[in-house]
Amino acid sequence: MYAFEGIGIVIPIYEIAEDKEGFLRIVYFVFITVCSLYVVFGLMCVEAFGPELSLPLITSVALPENIIGWTVQILFMGNLVFTYPLQLYPAHIIVENYLYSKWPKTKKRQFTKNLSRTCLVAISIVFTLLLE
Repeated sequence: MYAFEGIGIVIPIYEIAEDKEGFLRIVYFVFITVCSLYVVFGLMCVEAFGPELSLPLITSVALPENIIGWTVQILFMGNLVFTYPLQLYPAHIIVENYLYSKWPKTKKRQFTKNLSRTCLVAISIVFTLLLE
């Protein structure tokens, strides 16, 4: 699941790219390369450890109570905090294109766009807490 977390970053970068065809070729190449590496690594692990290998996720393992454990937890938290806006960007674009396409560019439009972004984040937080 986390292997493709960065896919939401592709849309914002694609929108600002000058050479869109060249960008798509690079994305395809990177995607195929990363997928191949994951498959090869997984096959190597199964070959090395056997198919009976069953390990828990790294985030569910109790990390040691030392500086390394705390560092891993802080870095993981920072990763989640700083990638969240990038993951919501495609949803923001869809909502804003639907709601604000005919509005003139004014302060009112900017305020309501920011309000809709805040509401989208709040809805996702409430939804996450309800699923917990």
